[in-house]
Amino acid sequence: MILTQLSLCIKLVGKVKMESNEIKEFLLHLEECASKISLGGFRNYNEVTDKAESSDFDPVTIIDLKTEEVISEQIRIRFPNHGIIGEEHGVVAGESQWSWIIDPIDGTRSYITGMPTWGTLIGLTFEGKPLYGMMSQPYVGDCFIGGGGVSELHSRFGTKVLQAGSTTELSRSILFSTTPDMFQPGIELECFVKLSEQSRMTRFGADCYGYCLLALGLVDLVVEANLKFCDIAALVPIIESSGAFVAHWNGDPVRAGGQIVAASSQELLDQALEFLAPAT
Repeated sequence: MILTQLSLCIKLVGKVKMESNEIKEFLLHLEECASKISLGGFRNYNEVTDKAESSDFDPVTIIDLKTEEVISEQIRIRFPNHGIIGEEHGVVAGESQWSWIIDPIDGTRSYITGMPTWGTLIGLTFEGKPLYGMMSQPYVGDCFIGGGGVSELHSRFGTKVLQAGSTTELSRSILFSTTPDMFQPGIELECFVKLSEQSRMTRFGADCYGYCLLALGLVDLVVEANLKFCDIAALVPIIESSGAFVAHWNGDPVRAGGQIVAASSQELLDQALEFLAPAT
């Protein structure tokens, strides 16, 4: 009886590993398909449309749309019963509990101004929980993939397993954020500024790259607000599988966009949340 149970466990473990490898290989396939579109438009003229419904500038280009279309098409072919949530084309309901979340060009402002800090984000969730994710920056040649307890950087230098840093003190931390403009004036911005003042150094303009550099062990904190779920879903597995931590400002697990903080250690996350919690 014991041997039968052990045999079953071994088979199940093998199946999980096989599925994990299948997903990661498929993410690399999606990266290749997406980069053929995104690289073709990078640093070339692209007509920009403002899709904002308010006074804020929210740019989108034809490259965003075409890149998402290519990714979605490949997902429908490989996993026809999975749901798809795209930033540009909306939701396609699936028949399973698995859903793919796509941000074809995260950092469109960087893309249209020629800065190579944008990336293609593709995440896979089960019942809303992010389990696998990819961030690809094809111009630089970096592709970060996380899930199943392992985060990796695929580049021209080979494959590198990621391990987040071990910084536990705010005074020794390096903090990244995309822009101070993403924080609402008042308590939200004040909380960020107070936290930033406690860090050793604060840098802006990283877009999705900041979270991946945290997983790589080069950054200790990433603090942002006003995010969509497609901005962060793919990054959660990369962060967590590197040994780092990510949460909403109130400490809850990430299951939506909004106020997000990622940290290289639990101690650092707890300290950051003390500064950020008043704004939740």
